[in-house]
Amino acid sequence: MKIIYTLIKLIILALFLILALLNTKPVPFAYLPGQEVQWPLIFILFITFLIGTIFGLFSLLGRLFRLRNENARLKKEVQKLSKKMIENSTTSTPKESTVQPETENNA
Repeated sequence: MKIIYTLIKLIILALFLILALLNTKPVPFAYLPGQEVQWPLIFILFITFLIGTIFGLFSLLGRLFRLRNENARLKKEVQKLSKKMIENSTTSTPKESTVQPETENNA
């Protein structure tokens, strides 16, 4: 299965490499009104991808922190309950059975 994943990754890498080699022509990029630079298209695409990735990670940070806090709270609760369970099992003694064993009647 690892070989299949490696082959898929290599194919995707090759496709991106071909895309990069085909898009080396400089294109105008206007970053401010009246300010323009000529950069290769693949460079602009790569920078746009990085900016999108950074914004995506920032949008997930809030949820990540909430999940970490909930995980820590649940771990503390599990530890508390396990201590309570251990205390209950050591302090309670088993009650003696008052039930008499049944005897068989062969009539």
